[in-house]
Amino acid sequence: MNFDALKTKIADSAARSDIECNCERALSGDVWWYDLSSAGPEDQEWVDDAVAYLTARGLLEVKGDMARFVRKGGNHDE
Repeated sequence: MNFDALKTKIADSAARSDIECNCERALSGDVWWYDLSSAGPEDQEWVDDAVAYLTARGLLEVKGDMARFVRKGGNHDE
């Protein structure tokens, strides 16, 4: 893996972790959705940055205050 690919992989993982660790989740059908409004005030900036980054990368679908992770091919992730 080249260095640029490694940087992207680490950034993707860190952004996803910011959402997973700071937002409550709810199961809808077979897909986990994360409540982006549930982050504490000290963590909201991290969550907002993660949402912006993952949305730009095509790895997050956002509807209102809820978000779910998606794979590049459009398949839903857990």
